[in-house]
Amino acid sequence: MNKEEEVLATIQQSVNGLTHALIKEMESDPLVVAAALASTAMRIYKTALSPDDYIKMIDMIADTKDDVLPFTEAPSGPVH
Repeated sequence: MNKEEEVLATIQQSVNGLTHALIKEMESDPLVVAAALASTAMRIYKTALSPDDYIKMIDMIADTKDDVLPFTEAPSGPVH
């Protein structure tokens, strides 16, 4: 695993842990948590990407919707 993959794995574990805590420990509605995470991701893409790359990213997300795995509640390893 290279440095970039290690950083990604660490971030994914942190986000999974936070998500698990919000849903289970704080008893937050999973759909509200998902909406907050999705809207934050979209804002980051909008800020970090050019307008053309932003559209490409949104299209790629839509095109890969059938590849998404269900969220595992246990904050274990990274999910790719």
